[in-house]
Amino acid sequence: MMLRANLKRIGVWAASLLILASAGGISAQPQTSPLSLTDALARGFKGDLNDRSQLERALLEIERSDAERLPSVRAESDAITSRSTDVFAERPYNQQSLSATIAFDYPIRSNRISRLRRLAATAEAEYLRSRISGTRDDYEAVLTAYGELYASQHQKERLSGAIGSVELADREISRLLDEGQVSLITAASSREAVLALRSQLLSLESRRMTAQSRLRELISESSDAEIVADLSTDLDQIESEPLDREATRSRVMERNSSVAAQEIAVQKSRLLYEEASSRSRLTSAIAGFGGIAAARSDFSGTSSSSVGFGVYGLRVSLRYPLFDRSMMIDVAVARVELERAEAARTKSRTDAEARIAREWLQYQEAGKRVELLREWAAVEREREESLRRLIAAGVRREADLAHVVAARARREGELLDVRIERWRLSRLMQFAGSNP
Repeated sequence: MMLRANLKRIGVWAASLLILASAGGISAQPQTSPLSLTDALARGFKGDLNDRSQLERALLEIERSDAERLPSVRAESDAITSRSTDVFAERPYNQQSLSATIAFDYPIRSNRISRLRRLAATAEAEYLRSRISGTRDDYEAVLTAYGELYASQHQKERLSGAIGSVELADREISRLLDEGQVSLITAASSREAVLALRSQLLSLESRRMTAQSRLRELISESSDAEIVADLSTDLDQIESEPLDREATRSRVMERNSSVAAQEIAVQKSRLLYEEASSRSRLTSAIAGFGGIAAARSDFSGTSSSSVGFGVYGLRVSLRYPLFDRSMMIDVAVARVELERAEAARTKSRTDAEARIAREWLQYQEAGKRVELLREWAAVEREREESLRRLIAAGVRREADLAHVVAARARREGELLDVRIERWRLSRLMQFAGSNP
């Protein structure tokens, strides 16, 4: 009798706990807000203002590298007046002149330096554009939260639909226990299975609320509407289109953010080294001018004269340093920085290769686990259907149904979790290859 009373108290406690846990949702009846994965990703990506300012600077660097190929042109005007104190004959006493010219300077730079400067600025601009549209960390955070929300919602819906039949069977067992047709052990086993299902349902609700809160934070959602995630189509598409290892690897290495950042550092270091080295080479420049001028001269004791004329000139300058200790030090420092940047790039490539290999192994392992759990879940469903037929024929008792339903729910939950993990890995590797 004591065991029977304890069973009833446990049932009342579990039912009360379930009702209290969902009382807020039942009473408030919150509105639902369907959210697609595309919208979640679009709202979850937040560009950095610092990246935007650096992008503007990189674009200006590209314009400057293009402008360096053009000469510098300016307008000049000179007005000169002089008075001589020399009293010898034929010496001008007063002189005034005015000139207006167009002058230009064109330093003959190395085309290699201009090309390196433009390549470095272009690569940096592309890298910053990809960061503004969203980083891999932002993408992974949204994927994880969205997948967790979908898994908890989907499993909760399926478990809520199955728990009704189990509770109905448990009530029938309780009636048979009161009539003395089943033992207390049988009734306790049935109640234990029901409590396990209810506990699993509460865990799924807590998991759903946690995932929803995290997703709200990522997408800056302020409304109280319940977010509804849907991955059914995307999951089937990912499983029907498996990734190719070599193609995925090449795309990842081509657009990997850390590798791209190190490549930019190498290009900048190489540019600095070329600029430092160019100071030790022969340099040349062309300068010229052309225009009009007017002059008037007064000679002491004689007549005065005034004349207007055109002026032009062209100058070619050559420069070759013979000894400059500071220049040699600058070249050595630039060479060390270039070697350091190349070593960092090599390490970044090695780390990216290792990460690709690790994620690919996880992707392959998840695929094998999906196949195994799919077969296992099919066996559990067949077992449940067989048991229901036996119960309908009167061969088995209702008490055995709860354990079978709980086992099927666990297997299907595990299967969905692994499918979502494989989907997440696939999306991450595709994101590394191209921005979504």
